Amino acid sequence: CGSNSNCGFVGKVSNSGGGGDSMLSIIIKNGNISASSPAVGIGGLVGFSDSSLRIETSGFEGVINAPGATGVGGLVGKFYPSNNIWVSIRDSYAYINGIVGDSQLGGFIGDFSGNGTDLISFEMEDSYVIYDKPGQFALDGLTSGNQGGIIGHLTSAVSSAGFRVESVYVDHSRTNIEFPTNYFNAFFRNNGGNTYTSGISDIAFVGDISKYKDDVITSSTDASLTTAVSASELANSDSSFGTGSDDYSDWVLDSDGVLKLRWQVYGLDKY
Repeated sequence: CGSNSNCGFVGKVSNSGGGGDSMLSIIIKNGNISASSPAVGIGGLVGFSDSSLRIETSGFEGVINAPGATGVGGLVGKFYPSNNIWVSIRDSYAYINGIVGDSQLGGFIGDFSGNGTDLISFEMEDSYVIYDKPGQFALDGLTSGNQGGIIGHLTSAVSSAGFRVESVYVDHSRTNIEFPTNYFNAFFRNNGGNTYTSGISDIAFVGDISKYKDDVITSSTDASLTTAVSASELANSDSSFGTGSDDYSDWVLDSDGVLKLRWQVYGLDKY
């Protein structure tokens, strides 16, 4: 990418030309993306999007090394939608061996902001992020600004009424999690002031969540919404991680004890 913005497998998804909604279903393995300052919007799948976008049965596995860049995410670097735009991530994952950037870093989305005043909706279901970089920071913001296990920078442009997250987990058990307490959230780094708790259900963290700041999700009252568990406990004790509420996907423990989506283990033809 060099210092170029909007860099990913798909650089930019835009509705500025009236192209309408977009859908992406792709898996990137052994990904290695590099960028440098002053790049904005670096993602494993999509660099930048201002369009309604559905990401489904997709995944990114690898490294994003973008020191000096802002808006860096495992799936999408930067969303900057306008009025009446929706974003949906379903049955997707990110297996992160390291994300380095300047600020606004997230396992799925680096920066989710917007320029509209009407409803911008976001839904995520049956998806997960695993960080695997033993002994080191898996998310490494060089200015320590706005980092989140799922979304690094979430603003009030995303409506509380249009925010729904269900059956999602973050696994930090394979990496160093001694992050700066003022800048890192286990799930969403919320800078917008909206309260999203009513739209969050069945969200879990694998690893030592005690190392994170109190507002592990979006505000200081959210800690009760999640419990640190092992992957096997998550699969066996929480029915929502067996079959989703909409029967959209089953969760399956693979031979290594990693909780994955059914299509990953049995193939898309069994999905």
